[in-house]
Amino acid sequence: DEGFITDGSEIWNGLDPLVRGDDRSIVDSDNDGLTDAQELVLNTDPARTDSDGDGLLDGEEVYVYLTDPLDNDTDDDSLLDRQEVMFLHTAPTSVDSDSDGISDIDEITLNFTFPLLNDTDGDGLLDGEERYTYFTNPLSPDTDLDGLGDGLEENHGTDPLDSDTD
Repeated sequence: DEGFITDGSEIWNGLDPLVRGDDRSIVDSDNDGLTDAQELVLNTDPARTDSDGDGLLDGEEVYVYLTDPLDNDTDDDSLLDRQEVMFLHTAPTSVDSDSDGISDIDEITLNFTFPLLNDTDGDGLLDGEERYTYFTNPLSPDTDLDGLGDGLEENHGTDPLDSDTD
């Protein structure tokens, strides 16, 4: 039962296994949303509200954001979980929040698209397709400026990089 600490865990953590109050099944010493018993099971620090130092409470990570309270970058995308949750509004459990084929960090640092829009220019092609498959500009709906959008050109077999395909 995750609400109680085993006798072995109590002894290992300096608690008295014969004293019921020492099982800490309802105590949340650091007020982070996890009981001390849960923290011991999860290997988080019952004396620190934020075991991984990413700026999110351990309880929020476990119950709200479904992130790892022991890893400040759960999805290993070089963006801290708190940055993604509080400022970027990207998914801290996904490298590519909008599933467009370009990682969140690339969209942010290379400034060619937005991490929450999978078709930034609205031309019907995913930003990742434009960047890596068709080599069109994901910020321009008509890369070759011929009056036909890149998505329409791809659908009709014309070249979105050449204003006069024939």
